[in-house]
Amino acid sequence: MFKDGGEYYGTHWWWDNYDREYTICATWKFYKNYPEYPDEWELLDWEIESTDPELSNEAWHYDPKTIEASIINDGAPLADVKEVDYYG
Repeated sequence: MFKDGGEYYGTHWWWDNYDREYTICATWKFYKNYPEYPDEWELLDWEIESTDPELSNEAWHYDPKTIEASIINDGAPLADVKEVDYYG
């Protein structure tokens, strides 16, 4: 289903202490493992695509490590990941 070493992207959501919704695009790398071990996903990169409600630049005060930890905890969104196409 997924290619070993393939890169995939998917959408994540995160909410701050003020209940603002952040829509995040994350890129993951898939590693096929041996049958007796689970496959692995490595988070390569992520970016905030939008917030609801919109924020001004000075409002981006959350530690990126907090958001990244939430994304890693959620894992790759297997139901809707798409393969990265750097040339398309």
